[in-house]
Amino acid sequence: MTGMLPEAKLRDAGVQGIYGPGSNVVECAADALRMRGHDMPPAGEDLEAAK
Repeated sequence: MTGMLPEAKLRDAGVQGIYGPGSNVVECAADALRMRGHDMPPAGEDLEAAK
């Protein structure tokens, strides 16, 4: 082992999002969509208008 933390190795390999145990799945999914350049879907009343 080179002394690097596993997270640092993943980042060096190009991983953009690292989510640990107990992470909010919805927030992680939203983060992954933002990293891919997607806009977030409308929420609340705007959601009904989008249908």
